[in-house]
Amino acid sequence: MIRIHLYILIILICNNNLLQAQEPVFSQYYFNPIYMNPALSGIDNRYKVCFNGRQQWSKIPSQFNTTSFSYDAWANAFNAGTSLLYSNNVEGEGLLTTNKFSTGLSYRLWDKGNSPLKVQFGAQWIRTVKLIDWSKLVFMDDLDPIDGDIFSSAFVPYSSNRYADNNFALGTVFIYRFRRGARIRSNTIGFNLDTELGFAIHNLMSMPDAFFSPYSQKIKKYTGHGSITMPL
Repeated sequence: MIRIHLYILIILICNNNLLQAQEPVFSQYYFNPIYMNPALSGIDNRYKVCFNGRQQWSKIPSQFNTTSFSYDAWANAFNAGTSLLYSNNVEGEGLLTTNKFSTGLSYRLWDKGNSPLKVQFGAQWIRTVKLIDWSKLVFMDDLDPIDGDIFSSAFVPYSSNRYADNNFALGTVFIYRFRRGARIRSNTIGFNLDTELGFAIHNLMSMPDAFFSPYSQKIKKYTGHGSITMPL
């Protein structure tokens, strides 16, 4: 049954020509919860600091390096969490640099007494600043078929090498805890089991995503995640 579900998922993904990617993806995404979903801030009722680094194509000049740093905390008095996130991404020889500064809030709607259910919502404000070095870019009219980069391009650099925008993200997380001895119909659970399901939307606002073209729009990013944790 699991194999059939995987085949169906792969077919749906391959047949969808609207899928697009515009942001770095961390291999160990579960160690970067605030980057993934703003509703995860303070989810463990404690303070948490996370640092992540990702290097791609490190042996060639046009490498992609991404780092992120996040901090989140929980306040019992307000039944809410707060978060801070900074990420930096450097792409290629043009040194296209993306800096993102984010701050967020989360609020827990349900987590009373010994209830096994925890429901949390979160919102995040995102400030994006992009920089580029026009002098390090190579265009087609720079190149000779034999001698390589020997010409001067007709490209006229834009007056600014920087642009910035503001955007928002929303997310939600559902956690259900099964405890040893709990009953499901006529069956008794013999172990503890934590299940988590979350969903987030980033880039809620349609903003230009280019240095001098208003037609390139920032794409919404949809994130779904889940986990099952069982002590061994």
